[in-house]
Amino acid sequence: MTSPDASGQNIPLPRLTDPPNIDALYSVLNLIVSKTVLAFASASARNATLTSPVEGQMAWLQDTDTMTEYTGSAWVNVLAGGVWTSYTPVWTATTTDPSKGAGTIAGKWIDYGQGTHVMIQVVLGSGFSMGSGIWRWSLPSAMTGTWVGGTLTLTRPAGQDLSGIVMPGPTSTTVQAVAPGGMGNWVNTTIPTPAVGDTLTLNATYHKA
Repeated sequence: MTSPDASGQNIPLPRLTDPPNIDALYSVLNLIVSKTVLAFASASARNATLTSPVEGQMAWLQDTDTMTEYTGSAWVNVLAGGVWTSYTPVWTATTTDPSKGAGTIAGKWIDYGQGTHVMIQVVLGSGFSMGSGIWRWSLPSAMTGTWVGGTLTLTRPAGQDLSGIVMPGPTSTTVQAVAPGGMGNWVNTTIPTPAVGDTLTLNATYHKA
């Protein structure tokens, strides 16, 4: 008769005295496979195959190089495999949207479990405009509640560098910043006039919804 495995995983292991039974061997091997780290092309492929996942089951997603784990109610990321993903953030303001002009704006993010770290960089080019009102930036994904924190810096080749603190925006997919020295929300009127070549860099970490 079969014996339970020594690791307490409830896998019935056949013994030499057991009669040949291919169906029993199939069941054992299938159970062993289900407890390994499975690999799928994407989250949709994983979900289509594992229609009844069990708590603690692990799956690797090849399209995002991400390890996922089933908590009993949902799949969550365990680690992202050291891969940053690029996205194009949207830079807005409450009154008139700013513009980078001939400069650049770029963002990238990486997941750590249920947390997301995002970096945004705006390099001001000729013809830039600071707009008017409170500056805001879009996130690559929604956050839970107001669980976000980080910094915003203005690096100036000529002039004083400045830094502020990132805070939640009006929606779950936006953030804004408090200006240097606690001067209220970061707007174009609370800092020295930026110039071409100045760089805004935002770093934020938030609880992913």
